[in-house]
Amino acid sequence: DPLPAVKAAAVMLLGRLGETGRCYASAVGTMLNDPDIYVRSAACEALGRMGPYGAAFAEEIADCLATDSPMLQQSAQAALDEFSSFSGAAGPAKVYMIEQDAHDHE
Repeated sequence: DPLPAVKAAAVMLLGRLGETGRCYASAVGTMLNDPDIYVRSAACEALGRMGPYGAAFAEEIADCLATDSPMLQQSAQAALDEFSSFSGAAGPAKVYMIEQDAHDHE
């Protein structure tokens, strides 16, 4: 849908669908490049709820910290914090590397 509010709502919903929503992590990840700040923020939040599936986008989410939008920065930081909660001391970058390695060996 071309309306940013509709895209943001759809992305947020996918983040709240648990196991079912995780299947769409790659589609949600593409929303990190959307021109609308609200859509990108929603994508960060949704990916933060998708566990290791969302963590595959940790590097792209970390890039959102460099924006001028406090809202997007907050959403990105919250997602990265979620990733670190299940990755222990390794942090999001390590989770990203583990995910990439797993994909390379499939």
